[in-house]
Amino acid sequence: MTDDRPLTGPERFGMAVPIALALGVGYRLLGVPVRPPVAPWITEVDRAIPYVPEAVWLYLPGYALCLVLAAWTLNTTRRLRAAALAFAATLALAAPVFLLFPVACARPPATHVPGLTGVLLRFIETIDTTYNTFPSLHIAMATLAAWIASRTHPRTGLACWTLAFGVWGSVLSLKQHWLVDVVGGWALATAGVWVWRRAMRE
Repeated sequence: MTDDRPLTGPERFGMAVPIALALGVGYRLLGVPVRPPVAPWITEVDRAIPYVPEAVWLYLPGYALCLVLAAWTLNTTRRLRAAALAFAATLALAAPVFLLFPVACARPPATHVPGLTGVLLRFIETIDTTYNTFPSLHIAMATLAAWIASRTHPRTGLACWTLAFGVWGSVLSLKQHWLVDVVGGWALATAGVWVWRRAMRE
């Protein structure tokens, strides 16, 4: 019989952190292109969206908090395993696209953005590759996290969806991603949901 026992708060994060680190390392490895970068697919809608540096406060803290809240809702070993499989599958599906079609973003440099906003933007430039923009893993992971959280704890799920909406808007207004990347991220999240439901037998 499949092990399925309740998890304490420390156990949830103690098990979720190594999974998150493994996924992060995998993403970084995929950030080294093996083929020449492909130009991004930019629409007129993308061009009409203004660059808003302050959106970084939704992009980075909002994204991280969304994942943390989702991890908090994984209160059984079964849910934790299902989430790990769903997030791993999401990254695995994105990997061939990242390797074969490394789309490079054209984000504005943050050199002249003042204050803490500029610090956060320059931090992103340091840790986040300019490749792998299509499909958007920020969209995929935040959306998948919100969906999983809403299945387990509706109030936390609502908070996660609010944060995910902020991430959706921020990736566009920071010029980290374009509309087509967002659509690709939604498709990835849908695949991750399917893996979760199979693992949970929903």
